[in-house]
Amino acid sequence: MKNNLLFILLLAALLVFVTACGSNESTKEPEGTIDPLGDSVRTEAPATSAPEPEKTEAPKEEDEWPEDTSQYEFFQVFEAPEGNPREIVMDYMMKMATIKWTPSEDFTIGWEGPASFDPNMAIKFYKDKTYSGTTYGDTHCSLELFSVFLNEKNELKMDNYSYEKIIGNNCSSTMTLAYQQIVDMPISVLKPISSRIGLLKLAGDLKIPEGLGDNWYSNEVFAANGQDAVYAAFATLEEGDILYKSIPGVGHTRMVRKVELSKSASGKLMPTRSYVYCVESTNAWDSSEQVSTWFVDRKYTFTELYDTLFMPVTLEIFHEDNPTYEDAYLAFDGNPTENNIKNGILPGTVSSNFPLNYVMITITDENGNIVHRDTKAGMKTNYTFDMRKFYLKTSDFAPGNYTLTIRAGIARGGADVATINFTK
Repeated sequence: MKNNLLFILLLAALLVFVTACGSNESTKEPEGTIDPLGDSVRTEAPATSAPEPEKTEAPKEEDEWPEDTSQYEFFQVFEAPEGNPREIVMDYMMKMATIKWTPSEDFTIGWEGPASFDPNMAIKFYKDKTYSGTTYGDTHCSLELFSVFLNEKNELKMDNYSYEKIIGNNCSSTMTLAYQQIVDMPISVLKPISSRIGLLKLAGDLKIPEGLGDNWYSNEVFAANGQDAVYAAFATLEEGDILYKSIPGVGHTRMVRKVELSKSASGKLMPTRSYVYCVESTNAWDSSEQVSTWFVDRKYTFTELYDTLFMPVTLEIFHEDNPTYEDAYLAFDGNPTENNIKNGILPGTVSSNFPLNYVMITITDENGNIVHRDTKAGMKTNYTFDMRKFYLKTSDFAPGNYTLTIRAGIARGGADVATINFTK
């Protein structure tokens, strides 16, 4: 049985997935790849005012399968995948990168509130044009959740297309969702960050910088190991590994597809001619055709990666001889009634042993038309969700028969956990 607290502590500092993004550097990443990674883990000077602590659940102490599943009105098992962990992760990542969809109307992904990074971000999409890859946003949506918002024509329509609200994901959340296919890996953690090792590790023979505690950046890893050691670590990367740019306040992640090595006649590695091919979610168009904000199989030389501070990282499970994966469950213990709906309060709790990705309520009329939908997405460390966080107001509904459906999901998939018919 895994110790989930360890997982949470380990993941945090190498893949801290929160909303801040972009680059305040004078020079942007090659091809304009600027993406959210997370808050800096160490400040160089005291802040002028203390930020409000992030409100999230405390880490679980352990992953426990419920002893008595009969306590739930709904209980579904999502069986662990079988096969090579790298292939499982990459398969999911590529499905997110290549899913086809069409806007039902023109829209622009921009800011609803103050810009956390690129203040001029305005990613325009046009009706009836086919796009590839999940949209760019901060709601950490799984492939399954994104598909829920596509109709039978694969058209996407939302009430809010801002970066903060659109059903989409960014560089790091896409990778976390892919890793959640095989391991319990929360998207964010309670701060301060206290560990970087265990679930993840530096690739190759790279060593953690000494004297800096648990908080260190790419440049410090490079300085502690030297350029040749970093190049050698790039050469060990395989499918599913991570290129992680860790710098104060901003950053970016790329998932490795493959490595192409070039050596001199004497057998010495040539970093300017050796490449890492990647897949990554960005806020820039992949080409002049502007059909995707995902870069698939874009290659970077070892020299470029070193100069732009991308350190090589890998998952421990990738290096196990016989890796095993845990089954996941999705459960609901409520039994909402028609009176609950009319009173605007839903009882019950959705739970899982893997991070919850979303919980959604949808109300349809007797003709199947959606008259109300509310989605709680953007979850990070939630393993339970109290349905009382939803508030229903049915007083404005026209008289008639309606159906309320509660749906929830984890990265591996989702399910309708309850369906209630009611009359207005």
